[in-house]
Amino acid sequence: NNTIVAFMVPKIEIDYNITSSTSYLLISVNQIGMLLGTLLSAKLPGSRKDKIVKTIVASVLIYPLLLFKLPLLVMYSLRFIFAVLEGLYLNEGPSLITEISAVHYRGFNFGIAFFMWPIGGFLPTCAYKYVGSVVLLNSSYIVLGIMASYLIINYIPDSPRQLFVMGEYEQAKKSIEFILSMQTLNYQVNI
Repeated sequence: NNTIVAFMVPKIEIDYNITSSTSYLLISVNQIGMLLGTLLSAKLPGSRKDKIVKTIVASVLIYPLLLFKLPLLVMYSLRFIFAVLEGLYLNEGPSLITEISAVHYRGFNFGIAFFMWPIGGFLPTCAYKYVGSVVLLNSSYIVLGIMASYLIINYIPDSPRQLFVMGEYEQAKKSIEFILSMQTLNYQVNI
């Protein structure tokens, strides 16, 4: 996200007739929003899976608006809202991965998620050289968001711990049963 916006900064400076320090505020506002989103995630109702899916869907709806030349204040506001959503995801995503992973895979699953984060920032940088279009890079973000939502909704169980804390005992039981069935399948494949 910040990588893509960094490519847009020279054009933003020309389009809006602003200085470099003003244009780089678009990147800084992202960090502030992410911090707020991370802090808010514990206060928002819903399970981890629900929060992740809602965050991705809202991000996919907001992100295309950033492709248009909007008033500067609207652009800053959308970047801030997008960053809050990103902060929500950054808090809930790793927690969900940790809570649904088998103990002997937990460290690997958690580590691979954070290993992929810088790669996600590096690949658009490389792709931009060949694609040459911020619009195409942004549209790939939208497609990946839709695919991730589909996979999470259909194939990722919710956190049994979170469901239990929320008092949804039957859902927690179903989630545990799903996780155990996946672990049993994994053991059967490895034998």
